[in-house]
Amino acid sequence: MQFVRDLVTSGLRVVILTNSLASNNHVPVHSAYARYRHDVIRAGAELYEARANAARMLNEDREGPDTLTLHTKAILIDRKQLFVGSLNLDPRSIEINAEMGLLIESEEMVERLTQGLEQNLASITYRVRENDKGNLEWEALIDNQEVVETKEPLTSQWLRFKAWFMKIAPESQL
Repeated sequence: MQFVRDLVTSGLRVVILTNSLASNNHVPVHSAYARYRHDVIRAGAELYEARANAARMLNEDREGPDTLTLHTKAILIDRKQLFVGSLNLDPRSIEINAEMGLLIESEEMVERLTQGLEQNLASITYRVRENDKGNLEWEALIDNQEVVETKEPLTSQWLRFKAWFMKIAPESQL
């Protein structure tokens, strides 16, 4: 968290896009991440979560999966470098799994990816913010209508309960 705070304090824009509970197929991992939402927002980063029902918005022919789920890890750095791979930043991925990533230096590629992300971000995500009372809200522009959700969007009460309950899992085991 200090790293994110330092980046923001130095004047850099930090945008984090990750799975929402509805778009995540690993509820315990999502539960561990959810512990950090307030800290990420308070550190000054922009936090976005993928809308599970936005999968077809990315495909012009409207074919493909019904649910948007992110798995690739990508970091766009200063519009010059791109880290992309399967490596999660957790102990299991680093110490046990055979995962990796590539660091690519290509201003042209990173610029195209950045532009694409900026053009599509609002239509495929919820922006996660804190309201005046410090509670999380999920904001989106859906069919040109501003939508504000006060519960994790596109989820059932049962799924939210499982995510809440899974917070007991030790983070080091996820």
